[in-house]
Amino acid sequence: MGKYTDIVESPWGEATVYAESIPHLLHWDLAYLWILEKQAHLRPQGWRERIEAWKYLLSLFLMDELAIRDESLKEPFLSLAKPFGVSSVSWVSLKNTRTPIGIISPTVFVRPLPDYQEGSLSRWIKTIPHPREHRPEELAHFVHLLIGDLDRALGEASGDQSIRRTLITALRNEFEPRESLHPPGGIERNLQLLGKIRWVRDDGAADLQKIRVWVIGKSDGARVYRPRCGRCNRFLARSAALEPIRIPEIADSVDVICAEPNCGQTNVIPLANLFLWMRANGEVISWERSELFFSVDFPPSPAIKGQVVSFEWSATQLNGEPEKRFLRFEFPERRIRQMRIGEIFYSNVLV
Repeated sequence: MGKYTDIVESPWGEATVYAESIPHLLHWDLAYLWILEKQAHLRPQGWRERIEAWKYLLSLFLMDELAIRDESLKEPFLSLAKPFGVSSVSWVSLKNTRTPIGIISPTVFVRPLPDYQEGSLSRWIKTIPHPREHRPEELAHFVHLLIGDLDRALGEASGDQSIRRTLITALRNEFEPRESLHPPGGIERNLQLLGKIRWVRDDGAADLQKIRVWVIGKSDGARVYRPRCGRCNRFLARSAALEPIRIPEIADSVDVICAEPNCGQTNVIPLANLFLWMRANGEVISWERSELFFSVDFPPSPAIKGQVVSFEWSATQLNGEPEKRFLRFEFPERRIRQMRIGEIFYSNVLV
């Protein structure tokens, strides 16, 4: 932070300035990427704590424990970076603090500032405990999602994708990614990631690519019901563009066909798993969440419109799936209403 301030407040005047004239413009981003490519035992001793600090900052970013402040670039940085699509810098600090300790990076998502001092990590952890120790399951799940998004981006992009491959390998080596059995909801963030590194000057070649990153969202701690296919184990949620599944007759279950092209299995889902009850009097009851339900997985809170009940899952609860996140059911000629489970019990019993 000090180096940046020194440069932008210096009297550069009319001097000709190139990126290589300014230490730390992108060099530290490339340095972290280069170090992460190496196996742990081959890395310089002086980088070990820096890499641990990087892991801590990335963990806090995924757990939404960092404050991010965008600042427009000033000269001499602006004229150098703007042709490549960069016009601002994003400082990061621990939540509820003001001092920047890192920066959003176009190569490794987030990194410490160049003036990182040995021992800083232990001081940071006293302010916000390391998620690796205090939220291991949630952290592992969101690293798993990050790897999945990078992997999907590889399949969609063309050309050199070595940076994304390096990041996937580094995330698998430095963390313990795995899908959570009870994943929380999440919030979508968009970052810019360098597509490739050029070793020759090429004015106007913008290689920054937008990438989606999921960070943890607010959660009430309830376990979420996520129906899966009995054959391929894929989630049974569908695109919102599909017509709702019709349930014309009284039933205690519904058939949902797996949308995977190579599967097509018909799966039977009990309506009780969705907290739905079809009554003989023509009503459909949608039970509200209640503490009276013990040790069960709750479906998402439904949206009810006319005779259609819609369930929507967060992408973070479905392995990062962006589109197939819905189940919609139509109950023709039936009235749908929500009830609390307590309404079916007597409030007083006379004996």
